[in-house]
Amino acid sequence: MKRHDLRLFVGLAALAPVLSSFGQIGIGLSADRRKYLRYEPIEVRVVLRNYTGNTLVFGLDPKDGFLKFRVTRTDRRAVRSTAPDANPAAGLILGTGETKTLTLAVNSLFDMQRVGSYEIRAVVGHPRLANDYISDPVSIDVRGGIVCWKRTLGVPASSPATRIQPREASLVLFHADKGDVYCLRVEDDSKVYGVVRLGPRIAGSKPECDVDAVSSIHVLLLIRPRFYAYRVYDYNVELLQERYYVMDRSVPHLVRDSEIGRIMVSGGRVAVEGVDYRINRPGAQRGSTGVPRPPAPEAAGGGSQPPEKKKETGFFRRLFRFGRKG
Repeated sequence: MKRHDLRLFVGLAALAPVLSSFGQIGIGLSADRRKYLRYEPIEVRVVLRNYTGNTLVFGLDPKDGFLKFRVTRTDRRAVRSTAPDANPAAGLILGTGETKTLTLAVNSLFDMQRVGSYEIRAVVGHPRLANDYISDPVSIDVRGGIVCWKRTLGVPASSPATRIQPREASLVLFHADKGDVYCLRVEDDSKVYGVVRLGPRIAGSKPECDVDAVSSIHVLLLIRPRFYAYRVYDYNVELLQERYYVMDRSVPHLVRDSEIGRIMVSGGRVAVEGVDYRINRPGAQRGSTGVPRPPAPEAAGGGSQPPEKKKETGFFRRLFRFGRKG
């Protein structure tokens, strides 16, 4: 029996930031990917190393130490900051000789909804230092996609008299770093509630999508030959359930109970971890705004569409987080 190896590439070794080799503060910047779907969180990682021989304490006021970003487009025009007073380094204590890592979604701080190319730099400063320090630039592309499926759903209300708020769930295909990737997006006229990568486009196969009675979104897609991922998300694109299936005597597919609106998988059989597949878990995984446990490399393909109207992006639930490197 063939075993599927579902590797979790949560480390950034291949995209590790290069720290400046001069000055009292080493600063490096890296992005987790090069190409992003519009409204998808653009996660960057900032690595700070203290060469000053003193502990640096970053206060809540930017005058007491700051980390900020400079974002420009390919024409060198500055991108508007949507949070000019934000200081991701607030509360950071950088000990003597210590290295710390901060990870955040940079498009929660800048208006990067427009399709195109961007260049990002990180800048760190502290009142005890004579100079500010800037990282090498990181270049990324924001792309549009092709909507393959969409469904309007209603948010369950707290009372029978409450007006039902509509949202639109879409399956979007876009060309990522290594090929075409399917993504799930939920939005309304003013806000994007979440974007998540589902898996690669495999020739000859198309994901199945449906919405159940409580507005949960069910997705079943082929991620390897004869191997399927089944995921259920709520109307905020939070992962509720995940399961893998193997094509056995029949092909897995979604079925609906029309009387109660229940959706389930029929056909195939449930894959067994350690027998049908294995998952590499090298350390902590990224937040829910990234791809939940991406089980397959991305396949080849292409496609894009014109930019959509501007919306508020409301899916950055964790603006930033600190990590520590020993």
